[in-house]
Amino acid sequence: MKIENIFLKFSYIIFFFMMLLSLAILLSSVDSLYGNIYILIIAILFMVISIFLLKKFKSNIESMLKDRKKEYILVFVILAISLFLRILVVENISIQPKSDYRIYYEVANHINDGTLQEYSNQIKNTTENVFRNGFDINYLNFTDYIAKLPHVYFYSFILSIIFKLFGNSIKSGLYFGVFSNIVCIIFCYKIAKRLSGKFVGLLAIILIGFFPSIILF
Repeated sequence: MKIENIFLKFSYIIFFFMMLLSLAILLSSVDSLYGNIYILIIAILFMVISIFLLKKFKSNIESMLKDRKKEYILVFVILAISLFLRILVVENISIQPKSDYRIYYEVANHINDGTLQEYSNQIKNTTENVFRNGFDINYLNFTDYIAKLPHVYFYSFILSIIFKLFGNSIKSGLYFGVFSNIVCIIFCYKIAKRLSGKFVGLLAIILIGFFPSIILF
């Protein structure tokens, strides 16, 4: 019980830190970067209202969570809202992959075309030269880059399978990210629930499900 209380207090500290960070994002250049600040505001409102209700009706929610059916319904509703917010971002914000995201996208396409090695052979630059002279993916030798950062190939390989199944549009990659994100939220609930009980598990998925930067990226 003592560990549960410590974990719960720690969760509240993390939540307030995230709220301050979200406020900083709201006051910065998010509007010019993404063109739709309202999604961020909605996400923050969901977080504030959810945590307020959890804290105010903690005992009622804990008794509700003792019923497995009600527990599943509550978790499902949170997941459904989290999914809706992510779909809202994918469908309403124009996203073009840059930096690492573009590397994953380009490598996945080259894997499917069987041209990864051939393309890289045409690029004489080493990764160090590209970073030294200003990062430009058009001059990046992918095989040299992957040799230094092997995880790039693994994720790009998974992405190449998604592209084969659903086409190589940017939205295919984004929706794969949405699906992966929801699966991660479910695992977070199970881990937090196992560590500190159902109420803390619920708090965990609200934080992860509605935190703006996780939704946007």
